[in-house]
Order: sequence, then C-alpha cells, then structure tokens
Amino acid sequence: MPYLNPAGLAGVPGDVFAVSATVYSVTLRSFDDFFYPNGAHPFLGYRREGESFASTSVGELPSSVMYFSQPSDPDDTIQHRIGFSLIVPTARRFAVVGSVSGSLTNVAGRALETESINAHHTRYYVGPSYALGVGSDVRLGVSLYGVYYRSTVSTSSTSSISVLGGSLTSTFSQQSAQIAEALSVVPIVGMQVRLASDVWLGAGVAAPSIPISGRIRFNSDSSGVVPDPTTRVPRSFGNTSTADVDYSSHTPLRLNAGIAFDPRKGLSLAGDVHVYLARTDTEVDGVQVFEAQRSGDLTRQYARPVSFSTRAEQVIDVSIGGEYAFTDVVALRVGGFTDGAARPALTERLDDVRQLRLNRFGGTLGVGLKAGSFDSTIGVVLARGVGHYGAADTWVTGNVIPIRATETTGMLVLSGAITVAEAKKTIRDTLPVTAPLPELDGAPPEAPAPTGPAPTRPKPSPPTPPAPPVVDPPVVDPPPDTPPPEPPDTSPDAPLAPEEP
Repeated sequence: MPYLNPAGLAGVPGDVFAVSATVYSVTLRSFDDFFYPNGAHPFLGYRREGESFASTSVGELPSSVMYFSQPSDPDDTIQHRIGFSLIVPTARRFAVVGSVSGSLTNVAGRALETESINAHHTRYYVGPSYALGVGSDVRLGVSLYGVYYRSTVSTSSTSSISVLGGSLTSTFSQQSAQIAEALSVVPIVGMQVRLASDVWLGAGVAAPSIPISGRIRFNSDSSGVVPDPTTRVPRSFGNTSTADVDYSSHTPLRLNAGIAFDPRKGLSLAGDVHVYLARTDTEVDGVQVFEAQRSGDLTRQYARPVSFSTRAEQVIDVSIGGEYAFTDVVALRVGGFTDGAARPALTERLDDVRQLRLNRFGGTLGVGLKAGSFDSTIGVVLARGVGHYGAADTWVTGNVIPIRATETTGMLVLSGAITVAEAKKTIRDTLPVTAPLPELDGAPPEAPAPTGPAPTRPKPSPPTPPAPPVVDPPVVDPPPDTPPPEPPDTSPDAPLAPEEP
C-alpha cells in the first residue's frame, strides 16, 4: 500500500485498479460506573432503581481506492509506476446513550440523569505515488499525500433532583456541538530489497505532517433551575459559549520496517513493526466568547483567549500475516495486529472529561478468490480494546474519574484488484458478439461488427444481353466519269437554293 511503503508499487504488474472497503462494522462498548464513579453522598441514601445504557456504533466506510499505471515496457531493466490513491486509515465512531434513575431515601427525593455522546473522527489521505524498480532486486517509492482531518462531536446531558417530596427541585441541561477540520501535507518514502529468491526486506518513513489550515467551530448552551440557598426560591440560569478558532492536527514521524517471504505459491508470510514517535497532537489558538444569564441579575458578556496544545505519546505497533494458496483460485489469509493508544493516561483534570483511551488488538481471517482477471478477498476483522473513560464525578468531588472501559468491534471487509489488460482480454473472450475495444498489446485490432439488423442477401440481377455485332458499312463506288460536286456558292449575290416541295 502506498500509505505504508510506496516502493511496493514497483512490483505491481501492468495497470491495476484496486478497492478495499469496510462493508459493515459493529462496535459494542461497556463502562464501569458511568454515571456515579464515586457513588452518591451517603447522607442522601441513594438507591438505584433503573438504568439504561447503550454504546453501539454501526458504520459503512470505504477504506481505500487506488489506480496504478505502468508507463514503461515490461522488459525494461528500469521499471516505472505511477498512481493515485484515496486512503482512509483512521475512522473512529463513538456513541453513548444512557440514563439512570433512583430514589433518595434519606431526604424523600428522586434523581434522574441522562447523557448522550456522538463523536466521529476521520482522516483522509489523497495524492499521487511514484515507484522505481531497478532490475528485479531493488525498489524505491515516494508518495505525497494531502491529509484532510474532520472531527464532529455532539453531547447532551440532563439532570433532575427533587427532595422533601418535590418541594425543592433542581434541574440542569446542557448541549454542545463541535466541528474540527484541518488540512496538511505528508510525504512518504520507502525502499524494498530482495534478500533471497523469495525473501524481501522493506522500510518506510512518513515525515511529520506540514499544517496548511484548520478551524474549530464550537457552541455550548446550558440552563437550569436551582433553589436560592437563602430564600429557597427557584432561580433560573443560562450560559452560552461560542468559539471559531485556528486549529491544526498533526500526524507523527512514522518509521516502519518489515520482512516478507513470498514464493507466490503455497505458504507466504509477512511481518511489520510501526513506530510512531511522540509529538504535539493538536494546537488551538483564538478567542472564546461567553454569555451568562441569571434571574434577577444583569446579563454578562465577556471573551477569553484560548490557546493550548495536546501531546501524543510514542507508540510501537506490530502486524503479522500469512497466506496459504490451496489452488490457483482459492487462498486462506490470516493476520494479527496491535493498535496502541497515543493519548496520555487519563487524569482527574477537567480536560479529560468524556475522553476515551483504549489499547486495541485484533485478528483477521479472509478467503482469497481469483476468477480470471479479478483477485478479491472477503474477510472479517475482530478487534478488542481495553482502557479507560473520563467520567464526570458530579456528586462527590466534581472532578474527572477514569473508569474502566472495554470495546469489541467486528467488521466485514471486501477488497479486490483487477488489471486493466486482463479485464479487456476477458471481456473480449467472453462477449457473445464482437465489441470494439481498445487495441491490446500483442493482439491485432478487429473490425467492429455492425450494430443494426442483419442485412438480407441481395437478389441476382438479370443477365445483360450481348451487344449487337459491329458491321462495316458497304463501300459504294461512284459512277465513272462523274465529276465531283462543286462546293456551294456562299457569296452574298448567290441565288437562293429552291426549297424542296
């Protein structure tokens, strides 16, 4: 893949179009003590009566589309490949919907809380690639990708508490929405060297991304009713916050190396190590505007500078895979991988509220099928994640409590590749009629067949009669002693010739 090591394109035969897609995916999550990580105040006598919780994500997302061409002659010592690809290596969906209710036995009250979170993070790589093959043992490659990152997060929460039979009531609700977009450029270089007849060693380097532009648009609205601590009279309040600030999202310096045993028959094996160095992950700089309203008070408006950055830790991931070709048509493919978390460990700071940090690992199982010019893989991916989630401790400390979280994801994956030359040949060989196709190397062009109805056989025309024989006119000799006729007199005084009766 040109995203990891573009040098591998030098081994692609001919012109190739390839697609890899996650046809269907489902993710299930679980959390320990999502609503009350530290429990409730003992003097309230809280007793949980009902809880509803779901965290499921269903996704359908294409992961890569690419086309590669071979402009050089297949017999040349120096081989050239050019291509263009769209790759989605990162796509995270996170959805949580939950509610909890209970009674406050010591104060004759009730409590109800709800929370909803919907987040989607996607990173797109699009750009050209070039690969150079020197003989049959050395390959070099380079890709230049434009990277587009988009993140959307929306949250909603409500809280209602009543005590003393409902004589005192406190309510609170909050909604927020955020859209983050960033554009950058990432160059990637790679090399592959043949160590033995069927053994290849490869290495690739992805430079840190070069930011171009980015924005974050944020809006938050909260409101509620609380009793006055002195008079016990309910008082309403409301707060709004908006921001439209500069934003940048960085990808790290990535180093990857791998080795492959690829005899093209029987058993093939490959393994890779990926090292993502620590880096600044995101940067935000701008101004956030606030507006606060409270019954009986004047509305306050103010602005506050916002400037901060987040860090990502170093991560080392490993991936291995194998293939066993039973025949020229059917092959079994298996693999395993790790996906470590680059986010630092969660703390009790408010910056870590509603943040999810998971270390993931998983495996793949697929069946490869080759039918004519089409090579495809149908497989499943199963991944497991274990880590923590930053839950808000609203009743006891008011801080963030990291709670244990787990995640299980299943995906149905379909990938396929087809060479253009083989596709044209297959079409020509299987069509019931002759079709006009572009000329293929080594195949003579064929005349296009008529597309209208078949013509009827013409009727034979009647035979042409023979021409009459040519007969010379008879020769008549003039009588003897007959003078030749005199030429006519054409002078003006000549008498007119008498008219014939």
